[in-house]
Amino acid sequence: MKRDDELIRKIILKVEELGDSPNGWIDNFGVEGASDDEVNYHVWLLGDAGYMRIRDISTLQKTYFIPCCLTAAGHDFAGSIRDDIIWTSTKKAARESGAATLNMLGQLAKAFIRQKIKEKTGLDLVD
Repeated sequence: MKRDDELIRKIILKVEELGDSPNGWIDNFGVEGASDDEVNYHVWLLGDAGYMRIRDISTLQKTYFIPCCLTAAGHDFAGSIRDDIIWTSTKKAARESGAATLNMLGQLAKAFIRQKIKEKTGLDLVD
């Protein structure tokens, strides 16, 4: 299955909204327009990348992961991709470059945010 960056964004922002405990989990998690298998795979990807804590509730018949909450890196990623204009610019830059990792998407978004801050304030932020 290919990674769907739009679905990644939807999941991150939804978990940010709903997830409130590293010890709990979000019941009946789904994303409108995406199949359970697509959501499951992308939840696993985000857990594997360290952006969220997940629970493996797999059975012998099916592999299944439930989101619990975002990690600090996940909150940073959510903050950098929340704005629609920043997200559109980020996707365009990634598409024009040919490919981008999740980490690169976050870095691109942060670069666009820094650019916007500089335009508004004249301040040049560096990481």
